[in-house]
Amino acid sequence: MISGYVYREVSSAGEPPIEDAVITLRDAEGGETTATSDRRGYYRINATQGEVVVTATKDGYNPRESRFDVTDSTVLNFGLAPLLP
Repeated sequence: MISGYVYREVSSAGEPPIEDAVITLRDAEGGETTATSDRRGYYRINATQGEVVVTATKDGYNPRESRFDVTDSTVLNFGLAPLLP
């Protein structure tokens, strides 16, 4: 299990949560699982042990990606930066 929060990248206004961010987990075999953050920015996604790539995306924000080996339940928070006009 991977869980965590998606926030707007640190700014003078703090770190407000981002609702409806899409979290995509891609495992070593190429399988994908997705989850969506709730109004608090929280998400949970099932993961098997092994190498994974987890990406957080939301319209209007730069995507973020994290690669690591899952060995146990993991907390993974994302800070997304707004796209510049």
